[in-house]
Amino acid sequence: MGEKMQTVVVIQNKNYAKFLPYTIESILKQKVPFDHIIGTDAGSSDESKQIYEKMLGEYTEIEESQAGVLNKVLVSVMGDYDEFLFSWINSDDMYMPNFVQSHLEYFKRNPDAEIVCSRAMYCVAETGKTWIHGIPDCTRNLEQGENWICQPTAMIKSSVFDKIGIFNSTIKYAFDFEFWLRAKKAGIKFGFIPDVTVFYRVHSHSLTALYHEDIMQETRGIVIRKSEKNSDYQKHSKG
Repeated sequence: MGEKMQTVVVIQNKNYAKFLPYTIESILKQKVPFDHIIGTDAGSSDESKQIYEKMLGEYTEIEESQAGVLNKVLVSVMGDYDEFLFSWINSDDMYMPNFVQSHLEYFKRNPDAEIVCSRAMYCVAETGKTWIHGIPDCTRNLEQGENWICQPTAMIKSSVFDKIGIFNSTIKYAFDFEFWLRAKKAGIKFGFIPDVTVFYRVHSHSLTALYHEDIMQETRGIVIRKSEKNSDYQKHSKG
């Protein structure tokens, strides 16, 4: 990677005022700063909007699905920059101070990489239990529904969106899994940083906890549909 690409981070939030300040602070305290910080809010009724105004000065209100929010931001960013590095984080998670620096250094050493992820520290808010998530072969068994990519650890080159499109907004929860699977099938090169660059909060009010079965059902549906498409393609190819 030659000239430094613009780094863009999107914060996704709805009624997480008790966590949002920590997320924003983790972004502002990067060893290498993000070039663009875009706060979004999906119609919060708590103090989230006041927190955004106090800590960032502004935010964008977009009341759509998570994927829909990201796509609106992406369309805007694509209109401003030919090349950029894209990340997004939910407002109950935090970046470690090395997030941007570690990813930029990896891209510089590995210019062919287009999606780079890392290890994350998972923490159960109610008990304090922690563990480290992430493996070097981060796309292992994606086709079978395994997902070793902790979403906020990922930084994506804009070239990926040019090649495979943006996020699938018809998928409510597992849109990130579908995007990783689509990227892998398209031959996008993934990279892995062995360091922990994200603090991932597990709590009873998180989307992952509240809609676990829905997420698993969506994931299974994505795997089945992708598998059927491959089978149809193989049949036509042999015919």
